[in-house]
Amino acid sequence: SAVWALDPTNGTTIWKYSTRNSVKNVLGYEDGIVVVQDSEGYVYALDASEGSCRWKYRLPYDRPYACDGLTVHNGVVFCGLQGERCALDLQNGRVLWKGERLRHETHSCKRDVVIGDCLISGMQWDCLAAFDIRSGQRLWAQSEHGLRFRSMSPVSDPEDPTMMYIASVDTLHRIRVSTGEIIEKFTFPGYHFEVISKPCVCDDRVLLATSNRGLLAVSKSTGEVLWNFVPDISLICSSPYSHQPHKGIHGDILIDEGRCLFGAEDGCIYVLDVRTGTVIQRYPLGVPVFASLSLE
Repeated sequence: SAVWALDPTNGTTIWKYSTRNSVKNVLGYEDGIVVVQDSEGYVYALDASEGSCRWKYRLPYDRPYACDGLTVHNGVVFCGLQGERCALDLQNGRVLWKGERLRHETHSCKRDVVIGDCLISGMQWDCLAAFDIRSGQRLWAQSEHGLRFRSMSPVSDPEDPTMMYIASVDTLHRIRVSTGEIIEKFTFPGYHFEVISKPCVCDDRVLLATSNRGLLAVSKSTGEVLWNFVPDISLICSSPYSHQPHKGIHGDILIDEGRCLFGAEDGCIYVLDVRTGTVIQRYPLGVPVFASLSLE
């Protein structure tokens, strides 16, 4: 198990840092420091240029299968396991606060997200929750309308940062960040949002990855389905309770000059026209793509 730094021009290894166990979620990066959390609950801060370990912190955890994500924001690492969040100083790993433990101690592949002064987190089978980023105090918890069951992470509304979007089960929610109030929700029967991704808000529409029917584009204002791109059958069924025929997409959807880019479980990378869903380019890799792409 290791973290690798590769040269983006030729793929050669720049450095490698071995971790105690596998890293199953996103890397955090800020101020020349890469932060990862492994499945045993160890958090590592690595120098991005040479791969040396700046500091290491052990979360209170005793089972080697954690898959929770972390986030780095303004010099603070927000992480945690088993329903308990904590904040660490990015420079030295010092504990800044530990938050209130939630009822359940289950894991989820979702990622914590900072929106305004709130850390949006939560636990599978429990709730979606918000914590004050300065103190760790829990501000609200929301478990209605399927929000207890989710692997998607939330995203802020670019036009109104007091609002966020999050999808769970078969429903897209628009939620007030400060209170957790559900302002609006649109349900899409037959579409399953049990994927490691987040809604992609682009102008007048929201793009949603699904575990069974590819990529869905819906209107922000009405919830109308604008288009649905369906890839080929997945090479591996990775989402909970999934079965073939399964046509899933994991990872975030990227937007670049009117195009959306993503990898799919059918082993291809796709570039689509964001207005119409028409395929512009398709790159077959031969292996399922579970991670988010990156643009330089």
